[in-house]
Amino acid sequence: MAVAARRATTDGGREHAVGDVNVLHKALDVLEFLGDGKEAAVADLCAATGLAKPTAYRILTTLEHRAYVTRGRPAARGGTRSGPRCTA
Repeated sequence: MAVAARRATTDGGREHAVGDVNVLHKALDVLEFLGDGKEAAVADLCAATGLAKPTAYRILTTLEHRAYVTRGRPAARGGTRSGPRCTA
């Protein structure tokens, strides 16, 4: 019995296999962007990842609740960085 080939789709310039969970790709894009320890504004994060601001804020809120990011200053002005769970 032949198995159907998995087709790839693109989201924000990246290829994703059929069956992937797109929000996980988006969250991982956020973590990769913040991964080098830099502090960034949400606008910079959106420009780098292609995320809409509402999506970025929802992802950041979830990641903050799980300690994967921290937001000190207002996030819109550059207070977002990787959190303690990223280095654990």
